[in-house]
Amino acid sequence: MSKPSRKRAYKTEEEELTKKLFPSKNVLPSDDSESEDDETYEDVKPETKSTAVWQDDDDETELISTKFTLNSGLKREKDRAIGQISGKEYEKRLREKYTKGVAISNAPNWAKSDEERKLEADSDSDEESALNDLYALTRSTGKITASSDNLPRTYLSANKQKDITVGHNGDGPIVHVKFHPYRPVLMTCGQRSTKISLFEVCESHDDVTLKKNNNFLQDVSFPNFEVGSCEFYNGGESIFVGSVKKPFFYTYNLETGSTTEISRPRGLPKYNYGRFSISDDGELIAFLGSGADVFVYELKTMVLIHTFAASSRVVAVKFAPGDRMTLFGYAANATVYLWDLYSPSKQQFFYDDGAVGPRSLAVSKNGQFVACGTDTAIVNVYLRSAIEKLESNGGTLKPLYTVDNLTTQIGDMAFNHDSQLLAITSAVKKMAYRVVHMRSGTVFKNFPPKQEALEREFITCVDFSPHSAYMAYGTAAGHCRLYRLNGFHQY
Repeated sequence: MSKPSRKRAYKTEEEELTKKLFPSKNVLPSDDSESEDDETYEDVKPETKSTAVWQDDDDETELISTKFTLNSGLKREKDRAIGQISGKEYEKRLREKYTKGVAISNAPNWAKSDEERKLEADSDSDEESALNDLYALTRSTGKITASSDNLPRTYLSANKQKDITVGHNGDGPIVHVKFHPYRPVLMTCGQRSTKISLFEVCESHDDVTLKKNNNFLQDVSFPNFEVGSCEFYNGGESIFVGSVKKPFFYTYNLETGSTTEISRPRGLPKYNYGRFSISDDGELIAFLGSGADVFVYELKTMVLIHTFAASSRVVAVKFAPGDRMTLFGYAANATVYLWDLYSPSKQQFFYDDGAVGPRSLAVSKNGQFVACGTDTAIVNVYLRSAIEKLESNGGTLKPLYTVDNLTTQIGDMAFNHDSQLLAITSAVKKMAYRVVHMRSGTVFKNFPPKQEALEREFITCVDFSPHSAYMAYGTAAGHCRLYRLNGFHQY
């Protein structure tokens, strides 16, 4: 009988060692004379259950006193009578305690079975793949949103930009932020300040990328004149500036850089020149007195056109967009007025539903909506068409929407250019500002962003750029929170 060759014996040992070290791999073919031709490799199935690296035989025989189970969540009904349980039973109870009612991902790793560990690994891989796919999809969210005329109702695609006003607002609050109606310029004014500041936002009307450097354009100073309010007018060529303490006004011409002082016009009482509203065409200006009167003047000549009288102190007044002959007024007794300069004696009015402490008024750019904000954090939105259809005065009109997402006194409010958005603020509570989706009457869930929720800013004012590419908020700390709204691609 011939002995097996040394080469044959060596190969046999090699195959056995390969099987032990790599059970899931294919076995290498033998170099026998009988297997010179190509053969199909044998697939070795991996074991479905791994064995413990180390196992203590005492776990099978060791007994554990049940006093360790009575107060640890491991006890059973008969433990007191039994007195002892096996180590295997103790291990079983521990696994049940830490896995019962707990998601696989939350259970301790030692308490998971091999199948659970494999399932978790597969789940993590699937989740990572899904997140990568989602990231790839949402990298272009801004472009997708920008191509749609109607914004989605739940999420607002917005990116916070740098504060382009840093170093130019002093130590006090910013009480006014206003975008220029045509040029990419932002105007700010601080409380108790004697100047207004102008900043360049972007390069042009169509190129809305934020300008990276040198945003500051100029300061316009008014010595010994504490600015109470400021507005662009005359097609954006001029700025009208009023004060709550001085009985005169200033106008500043952006084209020539000249400043003109305007004396108090005849018929206007000697108080509160810092509260006014200018018509869109810059022809008329309406002043609020300290009482129930609203004084309407021709802006260029300062000739009195008419004085409207309300039943209570007027807290806010606005010209109808694109219509200098129509005004909206909001009185302290919750009366909303619709005044017509063509027929001054025929005024319409109704009571704001459930209003307590009227505070602010906003009219949408297309004239469709009228929003009323109160001290009780309620914003009621009315349709102008419903107001005009009122058959009699003095009734209560049901609002189209009631927004109650803020909890403190409503401050400034503003509609965007196409009336899809309404920004509401409150200066009483930190980070109290929301944006309302007007088609649904709900606020956007993701705005302000959650990562900004812990910041400590008090919002004092708000404004949209002419075509809503930007939205700006002034704060009590003298900062400007500027957001790029990705759903709009023109300044």
